[in-house]
Amino acid sequence: MLFGGTHVVAGAGSAVVVATGDGTELGRISAMLGSVAELQTPLTRSLARLGGWLTLAVVVVAAVLLAVGLVRGYGVADGLLVAVTIAVAAIPEGLPRSSPSPSRSACSARASS
Repeated sequence: MLFGGTHVVAGAGSAVVVATGDGTELGRISAMLGSVAELQTPLTRSLARLGGWLTLAVVVVAAVLLAVGLVRGYGVADGLLVAVTIAVAAIPEGLPRSSPSPSRSACSARASS
């Protein structure tokens, strides 16, 4: 019996497919991961609140930078480039999100179908 993802390093053999998709061991593991509830501790709630305030502050700063650029005579494309660059650079990658990520939603949607 072989599982999906098995690597054969030498020899020859034949196999019969007995299950695909959710019926496989990897499908079962994927379904189990999709049903895990996210743990909310006081620290994660506090970091999520901080992330919300930080995001709001970054959006405000980016809007101000865009407005200042437009007032000083820079083009809209240049102003948007600076504003988006500052917004992307200012938010730490590891900061917890207060809403579910698209990749997690897509994984759980695939696991349930």
